[in-house]
Amino acid sequence: FQNYKLTSNQTTQFLGNLFELFLQKGMKQDEGQFFTPLPICEFIMYVLPLKALLQKNPSLKVIDYACGAGHFLNTYANVVAQIEDQQPRKEGAKTTVQSKIYGIEKEYRLSKVAKVSSAMYGQNINITYADALDKDQFTEKDFDLLVANPPYSVKGFLETLSEKMRKSYELFDEGINLETNAIECFFVERANDLLKSHAKAAIILPVSILTKDGIYEKTRQILFRHFDIIAINELGSGTFGATGTNTIILFLSKKPVYASTNESQAYLNLKENIEESLSFENVFLAPFLREYCAFQNYPLEDFKAFLEGVLTDTLNNHEVFKEYRQAFLTSAEYKTLQKSNPYKTASEEEQNTRKEKEFITFCLEKEKEKLLYFSLIGQQKTLIIKSPTENKAAKKFLGYEWSDRKGSEGLKELNNPYCSPLFERDNLDNSNKIAFLIRSAFLNNTAMNATLEKDPYAPLNNALDISPELAEFAQFVPLNQCLDFKTAAFNKVINLSLITTSFEEKASLFENSRYKLVKLKDVVKFGRGSSKYTKNIYKEDGQFDAYSGAGCDGKVDFYENDCEAVIISSVGARCGKCFYATGKWTAINNTMVMYANEDKILNKFLYLLTNNEEFWPRSGSAQPFIRPSDAENQKIPLPPLEIQQQIVNACEEVEAQNHALDRAIADQHDTISAILSYTKIMDADIHQNFNQETPPFFHSLPTPETYGLSKWESEKLGNICEIKMCRRIFKEQTSSQGEIPFYKIGTFGEKADAFISAELYDDYKQKYAYPEKGEVLISAAGTIGKVVAFNGEPSYFQDSNIVWAKNDEHKIKNIFLFYFLKKYDWDKSATDGGTIKRLYNADLENLKLKLPPLEAQEKIVSAIEACEKEILRLENEKESLHGKTDAIVKQ
Repeated sequence: FQNYKLTSNQTTQFLGNLFELFLQKGMKQDEGQFFTPLPICEFIMYVLPLKALLQKNPSLKVIDYACGAGHFLNTYANVVAQIEDQQPRKEGAKTTVQSKIYGIEKEYRLSKVAKVSSAMYGQNINITYADALDKDQFTEKDFDLLVANPPYSVKGFLETLSEKMRKSYELFDEGINLETNAIECFFVERANDLLKSHAKAAIILPVSILTKDGIYEKTRQILFRHFDIIAINELGSGTFGATGTNTIILFLSKKPVYASTNESQAYLNLKENIEESLSFENVFLAPFLREYCAFQNYPLEDFKAFLEGVLTDTLNNHEVFKEYRQAFLTSAEYKTLQKSNPYKTASEEEQNTRKEKEFITFCLEKEKEKLLYFSLIGQQKTLIIKSPTENKAAKKFLGYEWSDRKGSEGLKELNNPYCSPLFERDNLDNSNKIAFLIRSAFLNNTAMNATLEKDPYAPLNNALDISPELAEFAQFVPLNQCLDFKTAAFNKVINLSLITTSFEEKASLFENSRYKLVKLKDVVKFGRGSSKYTKNIYKEDGQFDAYSGAGCDGKVDFYENDCEAVIISSVGARCGKCFYATGKWTAINNTMVMYANEDKILNKFLYLLTNNEEFWPRSGSAQPFIRPSDAENQKIPLPPLEIQQQIVNACEEVEAQNHALDRAIADQHDTISAILSYTKIMDADIHQNFNQETPPFFHSLPTPETYGLSKWESEKLGNICEIKMCRRIFKEQTSSQGEIPFYKIGTFGEKADAFISAELYDDYKQKYAYPEKGEVLISAAGTIGKVVAFNGEPSYFQDSNIVWAKNDEHKIKNIFLFYFLKKYDWDKSATDGGTIKRLYNADLENLKLKLPPLEAQEKIVSAIEACEKEILRLENEKESLHGKTDAIVKQ
């Protein structure tokens, strides 16, 4: 160092960088959850308004209560040094920044690493080896800034805390399961405990914190009560390596609190006024009530009457109160009322009056809660940042990727020097980066709160200028739009997809159209599928099409429509999907129907415009749905009829190509069946009824006659294969994210939606039998007879519902067995297991198959694989047509 004439500061900076590199390079992908990648640490520091905070208070108190190896704290110190270097000061003057930096780490090894890392960087960081959730071990509660990536999904963490410590948390109640894994929720509550009024925070959390019920709803209540949510930055599953978890960064500003209670002043004032004096006469509440009624579309006079105990017909018929009515009739209050029946001696009219009074009380409690959180959020706007979902675009967004290539393991930055849409290293003030945008939102919020403290009713212009380059990632929206205030079960879900559901904003799909935009209700007649009909009316011998929310998926023996129309799936996971109906048909429940006024718009053109799930405004969270009034107000472009017809014709050409490819793919599947028939592997004489001329290569295929036999030798599967099953894994051993995919009968052969830990996987593999690459897996229940060739990648399968055939390859090739079982008629082998059919081991062992010599098996497989290759080519050609109709409409 002396030879290179490095100063003391340069030397410590070099050592710190070297240690950082050591940690990053030594980190495997699956350890990403324990170390926050350096670019994410830097991004957060570039976001936080550190200049403004340090100018106001040079002795800023900073904490990371799950500091790990100290990445956040060292990065904070380094960025503050950059800021300090940029500040003008007299020659020879010492630094003016004297931050007090604290870290808490429960894992002893990591706490030591954090101390070493701090020393390497030459930083004075106070690292405490303790459990941050133990309030007795760390009692300071006056921090100005909190940055953290706390642990999540830690089962049984509550058992490590004393009973006294558990009860010190609002989230802890008598009904809580001590084995809960929701540790991240307790860290959110702990953040409020440590921070003082107007403090700032950046916390990395799993995205489930926004949407789950139970303890997660209570956590969101804490967030709304105590913090302004400045920004929510949604990150992809590759951010922290191969953890598979979608995460968010919450950027927060703490509301002013009353010192005696540590509760926010806004919350206590609102709660007290709503409970004691909920009226338009209350000067404090009146502005909130007017804004709330406008937001909910409640007539003011009707809502005033409601607060006085009178439910008008207008409010009673409002969609929100209709939901309340349904919820009330299934509520515990109503059931108790019915059971106790305190009105036995009253007349029927008196009983109805008293029940109506109970209903109004029920509604009032719902409305009080909604008004409280609506008012707490107030005029606040939140910056929503979303990472791209496509893998390549997501890496570009992050500016780095994870590598497991030998010699180049760990995190690899894509640009040198680092630069991405998130931030530019060593350029804090690049205004075209997301970090600058969120920092502006912080400053915007501070200015807004300062204005409101002087004048609570001051008009605010809290806009934020988002450049075109960042518009694809960022939206600045009223936070109230992200909550669904329409439902009876108001669980405070922060639904980031609701931010585009306002009627006028939804028209933005067509905002650049050269044609006039019109509301759907001006050119379309709306109807609804028959709510009295469900799929129970479907009949195998029905003559007419039936449409559900899943599309044309059944037949019935009557019809209610004989025309063209567009059917919308209006409830559930496929909400917003459209289907084009023609001829005689019936639509059942959970659908809406659009009948075009064909003097103005063609039905097929209407379908092409609206068959886009992003077009439709959805309400609800757990069960999304489309309100008729919302649908009617959606806007579409309206070109002349002859232009509409040209667009329809061009799109129908693409549809015709798609249908031709579907037929060609079906022909190849028929050819595979014919091969198995011609070679007498299958009993049916499919090849004789083949819808094409017998292909020439059929005559080169082996048959029993080729070997001087009248038929192939038959053998029971149990005589040439051992039927195995995976050891059972219980639901509580799985999670929605993790390292090893876990397949159930519903996801078998598709994409896994559950995972198990690598430790459990290794343990089961050592103790129990496990399939080898190429062996055939069979679904024994549910998707009965579904067959997959095991690809050998680390994964696990659901106990007795998925089995595999461990065969003797001297008698039968894995791939031959795979194609035979893939075409096998499983109904004749399955056993009726009561509610569903299933395959027991005996069913599979007694299954008979034809067993030609190995060389014959190879020739048959070769012919089948030629067909599979052609199917793959056709499917790729079909894939190339994907989105072509959308492109035509857009053009």
